[in-house]
Amino acid sequence: MLNLWLVHTGLKRRATPSAVKRSFRQCGSRPQYNTRIVGGNISKPGQFPWQVSLHYSSEHLCGGSIITSRWILTAAHCVYGFADPSMWVVHVGLTEQLVHGAQSLAVEQIIYHARYRPKGLDFDIALMKLTIPLVFNGFVEPICLPNHGEYFVEGTMCWISGWGATEGDGETSVLLRSAMIPLLSTKTCNQPEVYHGFISSGMICAGYLEGGIDSCQDPSSAVTSIVVHHHYQMPTRSPDNLDL
Repeated sequence: MLNLWLVHTGLKRRATPSAVKRSFRQCGSRPQYNTRIVGGNISKPGQFPWQVSLHYSSEHLCGGSIITSRWILTAAHCVYGFADPSMWVVHVGLTEQLVHGAQSLAVEQIIYHARYRPKGLDFDIALMKLTIPLVFNGFVEPICLPNHGEYFVEGTMCWISGWGATEGDGETSVLLRSAMIPLLSTKTCNQPEVYHGFISSGMICAGYLEGGIDSCQDPSSAVTSIVVHHHYQMPTRSPDNLDL
């Protein structure tokens, strides 16, 4: 199975993708990915060029997303208590662990949300600043961030990618894997038989209620993306109190 970050967004108002003005010239593109390749859940080079592998003490610990040439977005629970930048290495353009030759960069600074607490999942977001800028080449590219107030309705399909476990209690995958899952509303996820009120208004939730492909095993490794106007960006939550 693959996994999904629950990302705190803090967004308050609604905007539809078609109504939002944006420039995709510098993010969300996959120029080196052959779109004729179909089938399977093992990711190909260039399919998710913003996906990074974060190594702590020379071992893969978390995943992350390239958002600029110097900044990586990841989860606060990955770096909380492990905030010494010298212990981290960011591997980019990688689809298989334990393979030499991937571009590796040192970390200059780590920042996690000031309101994050390890006993909860709210504000579970962090940034890593690289010591030198990345060189974008088609296999290494940034993902787009959502605009302020931009929402996606329940049922919108999104991609998840990462090195999460492929079965319950299993080891993490050596190969970068991916799958498509639908976004779910906070109301749906907070049903007693699902998360029983655990999902706050600042989180996103996705997966299949009947099980199968979901976000259970290793949320630290996963990256989530949605296609908007043929470019990829991170999703934001789908609010329940809007007139959709």
